[in-house]
Amino acid sequence: MSTRHLILTCIIYLLPSIYFLYSSIEIRLRNPKSKIHRAATLFVASYAVIFLAQFLMNLLPSSFAPFFYQVIFFPSILLSTGLGMMFYFNISKIGDKLSRTVRIVIYAVPFCLFTPLAVFTPYVIKGYEPHSEWIKPIAGPLFPYSLLFVLLYVTTEILMLVRIIRAHSGIHRRKYVMLMITSLVTLFWGILVSIFTNLVHISMTVPELSIHPVIFYVLAARAIIKRYDLLPGESRKYEMLFDLVPFGVALLDKDGNIIEINAAGKRMLPPVDNEHSPNAYSFLETFPKELHPQLLESHRKLFDARHSLHNFEVNKLSIMTNKPMTLVIDTDYLDVGDETLEFMILRDITAQKEAEQKISFLAYHDALTGLPNRNQFQRVVKDLLQQAEKENQLLAVMLLDLDRFKIVNDSLGHQVGDRLLQFVAGLLSEPFYEGSTVARIGGDEFLILLPNLPSKKDGLQIANQLIARFQNAAYIENGIELSVTASLGISFYPNDGKDVHSLIKSADISMYRAKEQGRNQMEAYQPSMSHMADERLALERNLRKAIERDELVLYYQPQIDLTDGRVCGMEALVRWNSPEHGMVPPLQFIPFAEECGLIVPLGDWVLRNACLQCKHWQDQGLPALKVAVNISTLQFHQLHFADKVQAVLEETGLEAKYLCLEITESVAIQNEEQALALLNQLTALGISIAIDDFGTGFSSLSLLHKLPVHQIKIDKSFIGDKSPQGAQIAKSIISLSRSLNMNVLAEGVETEEQYDFLAQHKCDSIQGYLISRPVSAYEFEQWHRARLNSISNQKRDFAVQRDETFNSGGPSY
Repeated sequence: MSTRHLILTCIIYLLPSIYFLYSSIEIRLRNPKSKIHRAATLFVASYAVIFLAQFLMNLLPSSFAPFFYQVIFFPSILLSTGLGMMFYFNISKIGDKLSRTVRIVIYAVPFCLFTPLAVFTPYVIKGYEPHSEWIKPIAGPLFPYSLLFVLLYVTTEILMLVRIIRAHSGIHRRKYVMLMITSLVTLFWGILVSIFTNLVHISMTVPELSIHPVIFYVLAARAIIKRYDLLPGESRKYEMLFDLVPFGVALLDKDGNIIEINAAGKRMLPPVDNEHSPNAYSFLETFPKELHPQLLESHRKLFDARHSLHNFEVNKLSIMTNKPMTLVIDTDYLDVGDETLEFMILRDITAQKEAEQKISFLAYHDALTGLPNRNQFQRVVKDLLQQAEKENQLLAVMLLDLDRFKIVNDSLGHQVGDRLLQFVAGLLSEPFYEGSTVARIGGDEFLILLPNLPSKKDGLQIANQLIARFQNAAYIENGIELSVTASLGISFYPNDGKDVHSLIKSADISMYRAKEQGRNQMEAYQPSMSHMADERLALERNLRKAIERDELVLYYQPQIDLTDGRVCGMEALVRWNSPEHGMVPPLQFIPFAEECGLIVPLGDWVLRNACLQCKHWQDQGLPALKVAVNISTLQFHQLHFADKVQAVLEETGLEAKYLCLEITESVAIQNEEQALALLNQLTALGISIAIDDFGTGFSSLSLLHKLPVHQIKIDKSFIGDKSPQGAQIAKSIISLSRSLNMNVLAEGVETEEQYDFLAQHKCDSIQGYLISRPVSAYEFEQWHRARLNSISNQKRDFAVQRDETFNSGGPSY
């Protein structure tokens, strides 16, 4: 045999034979239990035998050709025909409808032709050409009949494919159409080549290629099975379910050996530490090895009693992440033939457990600081109160509140405020008393429990130590050092309360007392504080109603221009005319309104009504005056404050140039960039800006130079100070204002001496009792009209001709 002949023979026959053998093994391994896969495996393997026979016939001497034809080649073709029928029966499910006997007969008919082929072929062969480069097929009287028999079977298989195609749609229809097309190509090619090479007399040598279209058929079948999992039977459906369920499923015998387990179960259970069975898994491996004998004995007893487990929890380390995981196990028992097996379901509830633990933690702890919350604190206090009552122990509850924490939130942002709270939680978590409990109950308030105190003195000493701890600590944020101080109230069991609620209430009352006393200190509860707290609550309740019931009134204090004595403006001051308490002084309710947040609606009311009154006087024919309105810190830092002021002006019809907004130095200093942007918005509208109580805050000349300020108001404390230092400060402020091209107004002017001093140093304007105390709108209108009628050419007549009726009353706000 030539080298060329050998190479071509290997390519044409040996390589397809190897490929068919590999494909049959692959199809088998994909699903060993499937009847379809078993049939397809045998079907494809029979083609491997056919091609191998062809290879050997061309490789061995030509004298062996008849033997291969009669013993291997033709019988293999008939064998493949029967296996093909089995394959298509399983695909179409027709085989399930036929009896076992009928199926055996149909499969066996091709096998029954082995004998006549083996016996009669040597006697009827003809057309044998021993010198052909390729062995020419041996034809004889049985060949046409054999060809018709194969054609009948193949036609039947194709008809079954047509039936399957009509019964399916979509992706399943496409895969069967692909299979039918390759079947038809194989059939027609085989018939054509067989007739051409066996029945047509030719003088030249024609190679045997009638079976090569099978290559395309096997390629198509393998691709379909691999991609679509070719029409699995009922067992395959359950096997897919077994593999795809998200929880573990396993079958165990009496000795705890896992006979079968799905992929999810393998991820949950560790493999057996055995080099001889590396793929084996065991439920016992989830427990320490020293417990295995005891657990195995327990398992056997449960198995014999057929006792099932329900929601049995097991904690172990995950073999995937090496982190703790929790499994829930349910078991039952199955009788499979003569054997009893344990059916086990494993569910991984680690995420559920973690979520439950997180929810449980958040139910009794603060999410930001990790400290116990009010609920947990109350539970702890209730338990300790029972113990304190039995053993006659002293117990203390402290309530700690940060000083001016809202300023940090408003000026630096809530994120900085949150980090500051975490810093404070760290301070309070440092040991200071054995058995203490610290809780955050909301905002910047913290509760502290001191159980089993030796004496009240010890409790007060611990409270002072905590205040000192805050005084010595500093929080640094972006290079800015923030001093942290706190006010603390403390109450003792049993004198200040017999239950947790009364103890917290008493500590709260004493804490507010510490705030009123100047902050950054500790106050112990006293019974007299409860009365003050009740008054405080009543004040808040009534003040809220006062805004709703229109119990607030505006008073006006005139401002006089020192150059010509004319009235140049007025300051609007709010008063509370309470039906219960009469006229409430502003110093009594304004600071409280700022503390509880009522200053915002109160300030909005003042702004609107002051603009309305000013516009009303203009409409009545009085000379247009500028009205000054005080703006609180909370008001100023509201979102869209400039838009709100503009809306008030549009609603009331007052021109912006007749409105002056007074802010304090501290308002301007807080959040400098935001304050500068807002003031620019306001001045763009035409509104004047005044710095009130100048010199009493943390003045910054560089900041004052940047801000669009039109007027500086000298605080009355400098005007009333008769010392040389006070006078010098007042002169300096006037000089500073003039150098910055700002108007300067002195408030609180009450004597001729103060007036002369201010006029001498060229102060622009004044207000105070020398001119008039704050009066109601009606009184102000009458005073203004009378003053307009009495003005003479003498520039200082206004200092002599004042109505003494208006010189009585308390200090102005």
